[in-house]
Amino acid sequence: MKIILLLGRSQGGGTEAHANWLLGALKGAGYETKLYSLFPSHRQSSYAERFLEVFGLPLAQSRFIRWAKIEQADLVICFGRLANCCGYQIKQQIPGISLIATCRTNRRLPTGYRKTLVAADLVLTNSQWARRRVARITGVVDEYLHIMVNALLRPELGTLSNSPVDQRKARLSLRLDPYRPVVSMLAHFVPGKNQEGLIRLLADGKLPSGTQLLFAGAGPRLRDCQRLVSRLGLEREVRFLGKAGELNNIFRASDLIASTSLRDSLPNALIEAQAAGLPVVAYDVAGAGEAFEHKKSGLLVPAADAQALSGAIGTLLADDELRNGYSKRAREQAVRRFDPNRVLEDYIRHIGSLSRDQ
Repeated sequence: MKIILLLGRSQGGGTEAHANWLLGALKGAGYETKLYSLFPSHRQSSYAERFLEVFGLPLAQSRFIRWAKIEQADLVICFGRLANCCGYQIKQQIPGISLIATCRTNRRLPTGYRKTLVAADLVLTNSQWARRRVARITGVVDEYLHIMVNALLRPELGTLSNSPVDQRKARLSLRLDPYRPVVSMLAHFVPGKNQEGLIRLLADGKLPSGTQLLFAGAGPRLRDCQRLVSRLGLEREVRFLGKAGELNNIFRASDLIASTSLRDSLPNALIEAQAAGLPVVAYDVAGAGEAFEHKKSGLLVPAADAQALSGAIGTLLADDELRNGYSKRAREQAVRRFDPNRVLEDYIRHIGSLSRDQ
């Protein structure tokens, strides 16, 4: 069986990371698999995103369909909004091809995306929330709609040391005060991720005294957040690491991971943070609450409720015993629930079901 993983654009996010992991995993399992990106050199911005969807997508789609015919692909798995917008056309123009659509977003689903969800042989969502959403807006029934959780892409985090000595060394290496609490957020700086919400909580004195913020990620809104920090006079309390490839020191330096995002379906950062032994605090947006266990490995607060978010962060920072208990539970459940071997087995099972149907 020849499998093509179709990615919308290369932007370094969780969807791209998951597609690249699956590429290697399926190859390792003996499947002839290739990854194709519609816009391989794209770097996301709101303007470029709108331009590509309106003007660039039809041409990119035509190029891919020609290539997929030459490759004689048996199965295409779509990842991301742009790729899923093309799926129904692929199904129409390549007779006999199998199609797996995915839904890993809480953003608006364009008409093409919805057509793909209906036309696909299978639809995989990464959360119960996304599964219910797809069923509601498309009418796709249970037989064709399944949950495929995000894989823990760095299982070695399950054994990452986070002793007080390691924490102090990590903070010094990141030019942080080793004796003051650190709250970190790992996310692209794009609309909806809402890093500025966390910055304003610090500026307004809503976070515990001495709190330091550590941000990892890049994107078009990074400069806006940096200017905000400068305008508020918080340069000594806030560190921006940019696109951080090495996360171990970030996790070691942190007391907890916060997510102020208003547009994630199920954030990879929350899964990896827990595997590294960190409790998490997040807004109750889409499937975010399915990434952890409320009041066991993290705290879930109402979406956009900044007061509740600051209170949850304060609760964990003020109670070492509570935080340590959450940390232990976080690591245990993340390593178990998001085991990449189990996720790969699920993919192979679904791929096998399509092979039998042909």
